[in-house]
Amino acid sequence: PVTLPELHSLDASGTFQARMYACAVVIARWCPNLRNLNVSFTHIDDQLLARVAPFLSKLQRLDACECDNVGDGGISAIATHCGDLRHLDVSFGVGVNDGSLSAVARGCPQLRHLNVNGAFVSDDGITDVATHCRYLTFLDISF
Repeated sequence: PVTLPELHSLDASGTFQARMYACAVVIARWCPNLRNLNVSFTHIDDQLLARVAPFLSKLQRLDACECDNVGDGGISAIATHCGDLRHLDVSFGVGVNDGSLSAVARGCPQLRHLNVNGAFVSDDGITDVATHCRYLTFLDISF
């Protein structure tokens, strides 16, 4: 089988929906050591994120800003399967809320950078992050 074991970063930002599904297949089948994934400005959704998350166990950085179809389901899947995540940017994600933050806080204790600028989060979600993500050095909660 074809694999790309040396591929550590994949930038799929701005890709069209059809191409996102092709990227998901590439990730799932060919990139066992992917550490950085950028899907910002795409139409990726919770269902697709949940499908690829089990193959992203080494992921350390996820950029998914302005992904309107990403919310609790996709973020929870990432948090469940990507425990070594250190950088998460889901800024301007209209589906991101306290449930998403709670999942990340409990599933990604190594998190250092969190950008939820423009997301609908409250003190409860931020408190979860502050309680569980002790290595956090950057937090953007502006609206």
